[in-house]
Amino acid sequence: MQTLERWAWRLAWLLPVWGAVTIPATLSQQPDAKTDFAAYADYITTTRFLLGHMVGSIAGTVMGILGIVGLTVILARTRVARSALGAATVAIIGSGLLLPVFGVAAFAQPAIGDAAHAGLDGAQQIDSDIYGSLTIAAGVTAALAFTIGMAWLGVAVARSGVLPRWSGWLLVAAGLFMGVSGFLIWQLRPIGALCLLVGGLGIAWLGTRQSPDTRSNPATTTATSTGSGST
Repeated sequence: MQTLERWAWRLAWLLPVWGAVTIPATLSQQPDAKTDFAAYADYITTTRFLLGHMVGSIAGTVMGILGIVGLTVILARTRVARSALGAATVAIIGSGLLLPVFGVAAFAQPAIGDAAHAGLDGAQQIDSDIYGSLTIAAGVTAALAFTIGMAWLGVAVARSGVLPRWSGWLLVAAGLFMGVSGFLIWQLRPIGALCLLVGGLGIAWLGTRQSPDTRSNPATTTATSTGSGST
């Protein structure tokens, strides 16, 4: 059991890494393909766009899923174990559903931009077909599940009595700003990623301050963590 928990604390470090790699990927927004397709084509063929989706979106989400798994194991022996498991399940489902959307952006959009630059007819129509009602519905569903799962998980962290309470509330903010709200207002996404970075650091750093015996018995950290979360 101690080996599993040691690995869980290590995986928890992927939460702040997830936030860190997401921040640069969310600092800009692509032009509207319907109103300025030329600028849109220029933007989606940049190296920054490709790396943003490959590293910030796809790799970041994979690391995030692993971090959520680690956090769930950490919370498994606390009073919020069931809540954490339910929250993690919803958050992972949402994250998993986002991966195909990110994959389309990373691989299909640059090809569409290259086709537009080559003067091929129908590039804009192909883009409209790819990002039709089905893709939008899938993205909204994924974002909603991600928001609910991350916010629920953040509340579980805040109520655990083991991890810093403020870290939990930052995870709630991360879920809100990186999920549905971020889809509506893109400027909220880097704020959400920053909340994830700071909140994740609060959780992961706790593991480095504790001995293996303390980590294996979360109840012994309740007083200390609750006190740090109430400041």
